[in-house]
Amino acid sequence: MAKNETAIAQVTPSNVKSIENARYASFEPISKEDKIKLYNAFNSPDEKIGSVINQSIDVVDVVLAHVELVNERTGEVEDAVRTILIDKEGRSFDATSSGIYNSVLTIQSVFGTLHFSPDEPLTVVVKQIKTKRGSTLTLSVI
Repeated sequence: MAKNETAIAQVTPSNVKSIENARYASFEPISKEDKIKLYNAFNSPDEKIGSVINQSIDVVDVVLAHVELVNERTGEVEDAVRTILIDKEGRSFDATSSGIYNSVLTIQSVFGTLHFSPDEPLTVVVKQIKTKRGSTLTLSVI
C-alpha cells in the first residue's frame, strides 16, 4: 500500500475522521455491482442530505470519507467526515456535517451495524436543529 493510502476494511466509522484519506463502507464491495455502487457513492452522489430536510430515507448502507475543510472563522484546515447514505433504491445522499456523522456513529452504536437489508431498511428523517452557532443537520430514526 502506498503512503497516505488506507484500505477500506481497516477503517471503522469512529476512526475515519482521524486517518488521512480514510474511507469506510458498511458493505464489502466484492461484486462488480457493489464496486460500482461504492464508486458512484464517492464520486457522484445523487443528492445533498440538506436538500431532503424533513423527508425520510430508507437507509441500507453508509459510506464515510475523511476530508479536510477550511474553517471559515479561523482559516485553519480541519479534519471532517463526508457521510453518504445509500437508500434501498440505490440513491445516495451526502453531507459534510458533524451532526449527520454523529448521528451515524450513534446508529452504529445502538444497532451494531450500518448495513441494513433492503427488505428491512433503517428509515431516518433528516432534521435541521438550532445550535449555539446557527444550525446543524441530524437524523431521527423512525
